[in-house]
Amino acid sequence: MQSATKQHVPYDKIELMVKKTFFCKPVEAEEIEEGYFNAIYRIRLETGKQVVLKVAPPEHVRVMSYEKNIMYTEVTMLQKMKNFTSIAVPAMYYYDAAQTVLRSGYFFMEYLDGLSLREARKTLSRASQTAIDEELGRNNRLINSIHGAKFGYYGQKNRQRSSWYEAFHGMLDDILGDCRYYNIDLRYDPSVFVELLEKDRSCFEEVKTPCLVHWDLWDGNIFIKDEKIQGIIDWERCLWADHLMEYGFRTHHHNEAFYRGYGARPFSPTEQRRIHWYDLYLCLTWIVEYYCRDYQDDFFYRNMWKQYRDAVGHLNL
Repeated sequence: MQSATKQHVPYDKIELMVKKTFFCKPVEAEEIEEGYFNAIYRIRLETGKQVVLKVAPPEHVRVMSYEKNIMYTEVTMLQKMKNFTSIAVPAMYYYDAAQTVLRSGYFFMEYLDGLSLREARKTLSRASQTAIDEELGRNNRLINSIHGAKFGYYGQKNRQRSSWYEAFHGMLDDILGDCRYYNIDLRYDPSVFVELLEKDRSCFEEVKTPCLVHWDLWDGNIFIKDEKIQGIIDWERCLWADHLMEYGFRTHHHNEAFYRGYGARPFSPTEQRRIHWYDLYLCLTWIVEYYCRDYQDDFFYRNMWKQYRDAVGHLNL
């Protein structure tokens, strides 16, 4: 995926980063094109070991409001998951937040030699896919069992709030602000969304515990090997929130095997109402992402507007 946030890293810079971290030279560096935000490279070291390099956008590139400081979030989450949980994640080798080589942060992590679940589904049997979806549900429940002190994006502590309603209200304000910046026509006055959220305030006030939410557990971020989950990647969008924000609970992604693995019970009317709000919020991030990153993908464009119309319809706007 071509994106305005992804920067090309010259080979001499990659060589310098590798020497600084691993005290050896790279013999091969291949860009992994599946990423949507960071530049990602698969690198083979002269020792034969393969690693992954992730490079944040350059300083001058404008990112979405919620994307500020997300590399810090990803690195911290990888370390915490590896050290304190049984959740499978790639090892994190080195993080340069001081921008000593580039005018942006970067880190090296373990290379996973399995396939993304997105690719693996093309050859896996239905029974194997069901087992993996159930395993993902169990993993997602473990993630959500980690609790915090306040609600909001992990890497934006100054924006965190004591109540979920206040935190989500701020998140909605931010994404609507991004829409205004890029002059995006949402077919509705943004104030309509804010007013409706206020009417639904009591639904959000039911949420008392800030759960750790990965928020990006789609098939592209789940790696599979020997028909089991080898590792979960892309933790940069983590936040303390209602567990129903997880991708597995999106209306357009209903998966009974995931629900069984998670142990999800039937949703109450207020939970279902919040689910529709989270559908809308995700669609708004997709819309802004399309414009701010200058995507050239007609399928993504059509799909995001369809999901947006569905989400708006469910909220009865």
